[in-house]
Amino acid sequence: MLIATRSGKINISKEKDTRLVAERLSKLINLGDFILLTGNLGVGKTTFTKYIINSLQRINRQAISEVPSPTFNITNEYQIKKF
Repeated sequence: MLIATRSGKINISKEKDTRLVAERLSKLINLGDFILLTGNLGVGKTTFTKYIINSLQRINRQAISEVPSPTFNITNEYQIKKF
């Protein structure tokens, strides 16, 4: 199993750091990859997801979309050419 870091922890307590980590991760994602985010309400899962999706959209020269919180949805889908 692959892990993100040797320690398994990355400090993303600042939104700028969250964006940077998400943008780096977005360059490593391949078709069929599965990413699970877990955590308490308000810890930044949606913000992290927004930065990943928006980065993938920029990479694929697509319009940047709004990424709402999925609190009441089972699934939100985003069309990205590569995926």
